[in-house]
Amino acid sequence: MNYHAIKSYHRDRYLIFLLIFGLCLMSLQIVIETTMKSRIPFTTLTLTLITISILIHYYYVKDIEKTTRYIAAELYLVTILMFLNGSYIDTPIYIWAILSPVLIFHLLGHKEGSKWMVSLVILVGVFIVLVYSQLLPAVIDIYALLQTYVGLLSFSFVGYLIYKMKDTVDTVQNNEHFEKIQQLNERMDLALLSYKAGVYEWNMENDSGYLSPQWFLMVGYEEAIVSAPVLSTWKDRIHPDDIERIFRDVEIAVEKKMTFIESTHRLKHESEGWIWILARGKIQYNEAGNAYRMIGVHTDITEKVNIEKQLRKVNDEAKRLAQTKSVFLANMSHEIRTPLNAINGFIKLLLNEETDPKKSKYLGIVDEASHLLLNTINDILDFSKFESGNIQIKKQNFKPYKEIEGVLTLFLPKAKEKGIALQEKGLETLPKVLCSDILRIRQILNNVLSNAIKFTPVNGEITVTARYLDENLEILVQDNGIGIASDKLKKIFNSFAQVDDSIVRKYGGTGLGLAISKQFTLLLGGEILVESQEGIGTLFTVRIPMQEGDSTENSEVSYDFEHPLHGHVLVAEDVAANQMFLEIILKGCGLSLDVANNGLEAVEKFEENQYDLILMDENMPLLNGIGATKMIRDKEEERSTVPIPIIAITANALVGDREKFLESGMDDYVSKPIDPNQLKLLLYKYLDS
Repeated sequence: MNYHAIKSYHRDRYLIFLLIFGLCLMSLQIVIETTMKSRIPFTTLTLTLITISILIHYYYVKDIEKTTRYIAAELYLVTILMFLNGSYIDTPIYIWAILSPVLIFHLLGHKEGSKWMVSLVILVGVFIVLVYSQLLPAVIDIYALLQTYVGLLSFSFVGYLIYKMKDTVDTVQNNEHFEKIQQLNERMDLALLSYKAGVYEWNMENDSGYLSPQWFLMVGYEEAIVSAPVLSTWKDRIHPDDIERIFRDVEIAVEKKMTFIESTHRLKHESEGWIWILARGKIQYNEAGNAYRMIGVHTDITEKVNIEKQLRKVNDEAKRLAQTKSVFLANMSHEIRTPLNAINGFIKLLLNEETDPKKSKYLGIVDEASHLLLNTINDILDFSKFESGNIQIKKQNFKPYKEIEGVLTLFLPKAKEKGIALQEKGLETLPKVLCSDILRIRQILNNVLSNAIKFTPVNGEITVTARYLDENLEILVQDNGIGIASDKLKKIFNSFAQVDDSIVRKYGGTGLGLAISKQFTLLLGGEILVESQEGIGTLFTVRIPMQEGDSTENSEVSYDFEHPLHGHVLVAEDVAANQMFLEIILKGCGLSLDVANNGLEAVEKFEENQYDLILMDENMPLLNGIGATKMIRDKEEERSTVPIPIIAITANALVGDREKFLESGMDDYVSKPIDPNQLKLLLYKYLDS
């Protein structure tokens, strides 16, 4: 707000109050003199005027020092007037009448004061003519006329001041409005500068336009300039690869009568090459529906675009590394599982045939060690799957009693070896059929039981309790082992974590089992909880939500493995040990076989012979299993023959491998190391007629 305008406003208001108060006192004086037929002493009137004017002065000025000087000036003037007048009113009124025009002239200034003086001379002349021509009543003497004159003069001056105050108020309001607009513009300029943006306007009828000063700063000008009413500055800077697309987008927006439009393009910067611009605009249409104007903002998004490019590059690199990792894991899985297949297979065969107790014991130790190695490999692979987000949940109907009992049965030999009493409770109360991913549930229970047996001392006790409550399967595993300190409970679910290093040295393990179990539980929508007291024992609670399944969909086919099969099988396998192992199983089932050492040889043997089933390894030289399967299926289609069952037997056990094999035309899948019973189930499934 304008300071001088405010000061003038308050000063004029102060003078109005002072003059109106003087007129009121003058009117009061006239009434009293007329009524009492006597004159009011000048001193009384003067002191009253001085007192009230001092109070008014201090009220508006709020400065005791200035008010003191004002009092001194008033007293000095009154003293002079009283000395000249003999303390009566006539002479001071005459002096006031003479000095009033001077005061008015000073307040109004030369130009306005001159006009005032002219009106004053005319007014005085009219009074004189009226008096001396005796047109006024005789009762009006010079004193009354003088009072009338002073009153009119004062009223006129009050009117002028009121009018002036109105102009002052208008000026103040205009100044306030102007300053608000100026502040708003300043804020807008600062916002646009900080946001690296500029305003544009496009007259679509004559192709003229406006670019704000901030727009020029955005594209690299050192100083903000005022735009000429053309858009060539913008059009000339658009990247050649973008300009056609930009105007095509505008045409489409106009055709569709769109109000808002948004696009990105590149502009030539004065010093930084090409910058990316986000253009947002509003299209305005006239009454005829024709677009005539677009106004909006251009924003520099170069930094954002560069960050997005870097993120895409990092993401692509991460995907590439993940793919490389997956390939590596697949290869490692194959390389490790392939020899394990032969090791585990032949150990089982030897255990079935060995009658010497001492040799059977040694073979049992080797068998346990090989399974421990296989479990470690599975843990590492599962952990890798979680890291890459490749874990998939496959729900199916299962019999909870049978599945949980099966897991417990696997741990009975180890529990018996340590003298641990492995007890079960509540299995008979479970529903006959539930629906969930039983493979993951078995892995969870397997990991928890493995930990319980590992950390339970000789002659200890483990109790497994199962119950189905509120559509949740709960499995509780309670042991009286070494327990876990309360401050280390949260740590046990971390990957590669053990309670302390001595645990690794004494009990072994990768530290992945419980971490994987927790991840599986969360994927199934459940939770795994632990309670423990050091030296007393540990309680694990696994709670997984699931619905009851349909028992009619869970019927199982049982096979009599004592009943021999009949048929000729092609085994496509490049490892001699695995060939021998498969040969033993197949011949044990009453089947004959041919062996192909690679994929091409398998295709050749298929063309030369008749087979009832093909066991197809994936990783083979010259041509892999998937390639060989596709060629065989193509030839079957050409001949219009019934497809031969093809079972994938491979060390590839990563997520998606099974689906990949089935999509290639294979009928089933079994991973290495091969469980002889699992393979027999598939053989009887496809060959038992």
